[in-house]
Amino acid sequence: MPTNRPDSSELIASVREMLETQFLPNLDDKNLIYQSRVAINILNIVGRELANGSAMTGAEQQRLAALLDQAGDADSLNAALIARIRAGDYDQGPEALMAHFLATTLDKIAIDNPGYSTYREYQQSGQFNNY
Repeated sequence: MPTNRPDSSELIASVREMLETQFLPNLDDKNLIYQSRVAINILNIVGRELANGSAMTGAEQQRLAALLDQAGDADSLNAALIARIRAGDYDQGPEALMAHFLATTLDKIAIDNPGYSTYREYQQSGQFNNY
């Protein structure tokens, strides 16, 4: 598919900026202010997902393929992982499984809420200080 300008990420950024700089400052209704902030947050999430989602899904697929020692797409590999967990395959040695869960969770937080304080602490120190 040909790429036109502005692309989807530029369109999202433009709408977000308009909401933040032109629409939101002129609102008095608390419900509309809240709804506008929700919309801005959604646009931020979609923008991050467009920018990083494919790479993160690819990384998850590679981790799953290595963990399970089989090929497949991310959905089929996740289904296989669920079946193996239910069968008790990781009861005695969950370290690789937990490493996969941690990496996948960190990728999801990077999309959904990269400002989350515990996530930022982990990014800086490589460990969770509160857990």
